[in-house]
Amino acid sequence: MKRNRQLAFVEDFAQWLDDGYSPLRACQVLLQHAQAQRLQAELQLLSSILQTLSQGKPLVDALQRHLDADLCMMFAVGEQAGCLQQLLVDFQVADSERRQAQLAFIKPLLYPAAVSLFAVGACYFVGQRILPGLAQQVPKADWPLASRWLSQAGEPWLTVTLLVVLGSSMLVLWGPRWLPGQASRAGLWLAARGAFRIGRGFGAVMLLQSLELLLRHGYNLDRAAQLLQAQSRSWLHPHLQLIRQRLAKGERNLAQVLDTGLLSPRMLFRLSNSSSASHRERDADSLHQAARRAIADAVFTLSWTRLLLVGLLYAFISVLMLLVLGGTGALLMSVASF
Repeated sequence: MKRNRQLAFVEDFAQWLDDGYSPLRACQVLLQHAQAQRLQAELQLLSSILQTLSQGKPLVDALQRHLDADLCMMFAVGEQAGCLQQLLVDFQVADSERRQAQLAFIKPLLYPAAVSLFAVGACYFVGQRILPGLAQQVPKADWPLASRWLSQAGEPWLTVTLLVVLGSSMLVLWGPRWLPGQASRAGLWLAARGAFRIGRGFGAVMLLQSLELLLRHGYNLDRAAQLLQAQSRSWLHPHLQLIRQRLAKGERNLAQVLDTGLLSPRMLFRLSNSSSASHRERDADSLHQAARRAIADAVFTLSWTRLLLVGLLYAFISVLMLLVLGGTGALLMSVASF
């Protein structure tokens, strides 16, 4: 199922659980409704849940095969902590803001990216196909400088190298969830120098909101991190492990505990100014403020990154088009005079 359908399904399931239904009974009711509306994806998921529950296995085992890892973790944590509905509401708000920010990032890049591909194709076609045919009688060493540049720019290896560099830069900037080592020493070193900024921002939102809600429902910080770690099978796991290790050593300052590479220096500064004495309500308030700041930081990072990329793409297009026109014109003049 797509992301929005996953969120809607989990919200409906949580509603039946809050109404006092057991997971088995809630699943049976939802199955009847899905059959009435002939929703195949929901029918497949509910059938899998019923089979899992009938075998005596936890509900989360079935959800893991059909839902995204972060949504599955939120469901398991919320169900166990007794705050499923509220946790899902906070999760949906953060997820909606993340998706809107990503859509606002991607849409303005589609047109210049398509034109860039066209310009690269034109550069290859003209440099590798047209120019050699036009200047069959002119040695390549005698070609004008712009024509030789155009021929070299059309080399496939140069295009592939450029795409690899751009793709690697985006991976380092975004920091996808499956990228290993974000909580390792190398990952922390890169994060301190600006890597993974976008991915860290949205990851920090999820972590901070989850910890905040669990603290407000009576958990202390160590117990909340332990519960999240037990249910986490995603990229959050090493960060939670570092948090628990620091808590086990007696560290109670939020900035020190949560400095795992996800939070920006500005958020860590705000957290370090909270009371050094661990107090559940005060810590929850600090986490809430840090979560809101994390969303703002991630959206801001996406905005300036989008502007930078759009500018670079249009500059790249301009250079290639000038090269195509200049190189072709110069060679035509050279052939005419030859």
